[in-house]
Amino acid sequence: MVRFSAAEADIEQMLRFLVRRMPSGIRLVPLQARHRDDLRWRRTIRPLVHALRATDGPIAWGLRDAPPGDTSRAGMAAIPRLDAVQDPKTGTLTIDPDDSQLITLALGPAEGKSRRREALLLMRDWDVEADVEPDTPLARRADLARSLVDRCSRHLRRNAFQVEGRWLVGDTEPA
Repeated sequence: MVRFSAAEADIEQMLRFLVRRMPSGIRLVPLQARHRDDLRWRRTIRPLVHALRATDGPIAWGLRDAPPGDTSRAGMAAIPRLDAVQDPKTGTLTIDPDDSQLITLALGPAEGKSRRREALLLMRDWDVEADVEPDTPLARRADLARSLVDRCSRHLRRNAFQVEGRWLVGDTEPA
């Protein structure tokens, strides 16, 4: 788990850092949406960057690696369909990142002129909880996810400073 605070440009840079380290590409999906059509896999970070710029409220996305060697639509179909639960009060569809085996990127509301957001990059131990055998595709994906969160943590430690348990990235002047 990595807690940090960053402006939109710094979050976009961190996403590009993660994409470069995914050996077979990245897939992203919003964890909450009004319509089922919005809960589809994305092959680039552009929809997330657009959501960062267009939304002032908190947002959460799930990340995972792409099927090895296939970036076509058939490769997208190789990723399991995500089960979403609808909240009866608000009608919002929500994906559980633990059941879907996703790395979670939760971003708080935009604050100030630089639109700085509190963020959390998290990978739960769903492989340990499910008692997954080593050297299976699920175990390899869990190792890759854990490695990506660790790499991001090291990257933040080199390029940020820590205050009260979270990393501050970029310009920290008052807005």
